[in-house]
Amino acid sequence: MERIPDFGKKDREDLSCFGKFLAYCCGSNPADHIVPTRYPPYLKDGHMLYEFPFGDVLDMFDLWTHRKSVTDTDRAYFRKHLKENLCILLGEKGWFDIRSYGPSLYQDLKRISRDRGDRFNGRSGTAAGYLCEYLYGENPHESESDPRSVPRQPQPYQAEVEQYRSWLEHNEYRDPESVINTLNAALRNLVRIVGEKPIGEITSDDLRTYRSAMSDSVKERTVKGYMDQIRLFVRTVTGKDLYSDMKIMFNRPMVKRMFLTKEQYRTALSVADPDEKLALVMCATMGLRRNELASIRLDDIDGGYIKVPSRRLDPDSHDYVRLTDPAKDALDDYLKYRDSVISEYGDASECHLFVYRNRYCGKPMTEEGIEKMMQRLSEKAGFRITATNARRLYADTMNKKGVDRNTIQRMMRHQDFDSTVRCYLAVDPCYTDEANDFIDGFLA
Repeated sequence: MERIPDFGKKDREDLSCFGKFLAYCCGSNPADHIVPTRYPPYLKDGHMLYEFPFGDVLDMFDLWTHRKSVTDTDRAYFRKHLKENLCILLGEKGWFDIRSYGPSLYQDLKRISRDRGDRFNGRSGTAAGYLCEYLYGENPHESESDPRSVPRQPQPYQAEVEQYRSWLEHNEYRDPESVINTLNAALRNLVRIVGEKPIGEITSDDLRTYRSAMSDSVKERTVKGYMDQIRLFVRTVTGKDLYSDMKIMFNRPMVKRMFLTKEQYRTALSVADPDEKLALVMCATMGLRRNELASIRLDDIDGGYIKVPSRRLDPDSHDYVRLTDPAKDALDDYLKYRDSVISEYGDASECHLFVYRNRYCGKPMTEEGIEKMMQRLSEKAGFRITATNARRLYADTMNKKGVDRNTIQRMMRHQDFDSTVRCYLAVDPCYTDEANDFIDGFLA
């Protein structure tokens, strides 16, 4: 018997064809006596066996998993993974009867998988469990708990989390379920570290303790994501900002906020398409956010006002923002343009104001679509334009006209006055330039 190194599928096919040709010419097939080293011979009844002995078992197992509605991809993986592990087990123990091996087969397959670097928590464990269920009637994988896994804790603050979920859905967050899953994981860790307490009693010191305890085993980026979710959750439910007393939470450079000047605003209007112009005007003269633009429906516009979802916890609350004269003119132009898009591609807008005009023609525009529309306008204008820096122009214009800052906060629809000052007013570089010019002139 000749032994050769392992070779690929194409090599085996070529060898098989050549062997059949020799069998036709000479009456014997030398390829029948060549065995790849990946399939070692097994001793059975004093004779060497060179073929995988459990092919019929895996065939019936494959049919059994098909009846259990296992996907074709998983069934192919099960067969490949089990065959490789069973080959290794046969090499260790010699030939055995798999039907009488017993449930200990699961533990042997688990040991072999982990020796090969497989954690045995996913499809490999499922494959071994299904095989034992098929052969012996019980599935050890379902009843076995991995000792390395942490027992799942009961979910804290369930009532408040459901309120928060309603608030997310009302404000049309892109993926509320993903946000809730992250928040639940963060809250379980918070309760484990600082203990369960009423939401109103969670303090900044608790977040510091949480950060210190989590940083040893979790990436800093993940810790920050958890803390941001806890902060937004607590602020939405109680109105208290846990970051306000913590000063600098993470060592990172100051965020460079972008501003839009009046000259840039006029330039952007001159090159904007009707939908881009309406979005820009609504942000710069009414202070609307990107998600609010995407949520506007035609029946939300009534009597010179636009109804937008409130950022308060109550899902039925709304804010009414007055339509400015520039916004009315831009709206009239856009509605004519919108009618032409719908007449050409059909009405799939579900009565939303903004509709796509490119890939998803006639369908309601999402928050991401608003952002991409602003990016197109930025490319045409030659400078960066976002809904946020247009809102900064809105706040800055009122501030320079002497409007009281509490009124600006109300017009911006901020729950926290610090957000108005820190993110929209105090960071404008023109104030620093004016102060430097004043010092230069005064001390010259």
